[in-house]
Amino acid sequence: MAAAVRVFVLAGFVVCALFTEASAQKIYNESGGVVVMEMESTESPLGQWGFIGHDADSTYPTGALGTGHLEYQGPNSYGSPGSRLQYQFKINQSGNYTLWFRAHKRLLGNEPDKNNDAYVKLEGDFTSGNPEVPTWPLKRDTKLYGGKEDGWGLASRLDGNGVHHKAPIYNLTAGEIYTMSISGRSNRFNVDRIILTHEDTGYRWNRTTELLPESSFLPVPEPASAALFVLGAGALALRRRRAAA
Repeated sequence: MAAAVRVFVLAGFVVCALFTEASAQKIYNESGGVVVMEMESTESPLGQWGFIGHDADSTYPTGALGTGHLEYQGPNSYGSPGSRLQYQFKINQSGNYTLWFRAHKRLLGNEPDKNNDAYVKLEGDFTSGNPEVPTWPLKRDTKLYGGKEDGWGLASRLDGNGVHHKAPIYNLTAGEIYTMSISGRSNRFNVDRIILTHEDTGYRWNRTTELLPESSFLPVPEPASAALFVLGAGALALRRRRAAA
């Protein structure tokens, strides 16, 4: 009887652990050489990033995709990254992927080169796909800048860690899961979407690219099947123990 109880308790722990792990990891799935991630879909605490809905005041741009977008509302953080947001995605087609932000710089009277950047970093098995950019700056928090003052525009140039005004291109491997970090740098920098496009897609930044549909997520594993396996194994062990007694 005690053994049976232990089996059921163990199965309960397995169910809880699997459910917690699965629900805590929302992973985008690359398809057709494209990954499109809505900025507000992060599961990280927003910290000093603010969610901006479609009912925002007129100082914000209209036309955000999804449920809205995020704005970095902390102080300028030029020395170290501000609040860090993470996004995970799986690659199914190996090759070079270019990173694009659909972004806006909310200047409110500032000079045009202000309020226009964030830090970006990628973790996982990859190398640089841009011969003008070493791999190591892509693995560290490096400034990415751009965006438009009068609406949504492109942010897709790196500046810092020895890289100056170059495109972020990553040589990614099929079957790998990557984690992208986006951290605050300039106050009032707004990001709507994060887009990665494979070189074979031929995409360039235009209205078609920025309006691509959001990528789907990988299916969440079903924890019940693992729990049933544990229960079955426990029941078999219990029967063997009784037969040997």
